[in-house]
Amino acid sequence: MTVTSVSDAHIQWCEDREIERMEAASYAYGSYEESVIDHADDNGCLDLNDACHLLNQHDALLTDYINETGDRSLNAESMLTWLGY
Repeated sequence: MTVTSVSDAHIQWCEDREIERMEAASYAYGSYEESVIDHADDNGCLDLNDACHLLNQHDALLTDYINETGDRSLNAESMLTWLGY
């Protein structure tokens, strides 16, 4: 259907914009890691949406992260380490 094609094209467009946004953030901060840490709260933790977004970008699941690390606070530095940064 035409609607599906438009929807697929729109999804691709959104994904491309997200990649551009993350690349721009990386340049603005000097590193990808700095841009992630900047999204953390005063305790160094990400909110649930940012944590899921970070993990989804790396094809990782929140349940896997928590089960392997025990980190329910979603500490940004711990998440980056777990992701291999």
